[in-house]
Amino acid sequence: MHGATGNLYAGLHEWPDMAFVLHLLRPDDLMLDIGSNVGSYTVITAAVVGARCIACEPNPHALRFLRANVAINQIYHQVTTVNACVGSASTRVNFSADQGPMNRVVTGDYPGLATIVPMVTVDSLPDSARAFCWKVDVEGFEAEVLRGGIAALAGPAVRALLLENRSQEVSAMMRELRFIPCDYDPWSRHLQSWQSSSCANQLWIRDLRWARRRLRTAPAFHLLDMNI
Repeated sequence: MHGATGNLYAGLHEWPDMAFVLHLLRPDDLMLDIGSNVGSYTVITAAVVGARCIACEPNPHALRFLRANVAINQIYHQVTTVNACVGSASTRVNFSADQGPMNRVVTGDYPGLATIVPMVTVDSLPDSARAFCWKVDVEGFEAEVLRGGIAALAGPAVRALLLENRSQEVSAMMRELRFIPCDYDPWSRHLQSWQSSSCANQLWIRDLRWARRRLRTAPAFHLLDMNI
């Protein structure tokens, strides 16, 4: 759980990205955490902000820790866990089981330890069309996730995405959907069109003016003797 323990040592394991989630979400919102691993973003969303979260994790070992983190934070009623890979079709795929938080969809000739897991689409998930913000960390499979969520992305609910993948393919898909690449400074709460790579994930915003207003008006959060 080194990704989760990083939050204990550093306040937030991924400062700009996680602070963005804290400042953007409100208790009535729904977050979609795809590739949730042990649930760092899920806990921030549900236990700290008080919002709802759909957390998708295909690896059974990570899922056990995810559900344990949901239990210890007493957020059962706010979190729905989905034991499946998310992609462009409803099927079954090979998934590595020996890469820790780097586990991913693999081919049948993968030389390491792998297992077969179900794959679902975002559009097939209950309530996905209402998901306000997505965090997608699926080790290079992001384009497939987007293809399986076109209906939700075309709807009015989705306002922001954090995508680990910065490829030209993913960027082209997001621009076609009229999202703007951005960068966020959590200390000044300044959101700007993308100028640097301070975020671990690529941040995409649908309405820049609206997002700036919401980020500025979020309550302060106290972390490691700092207010953000």
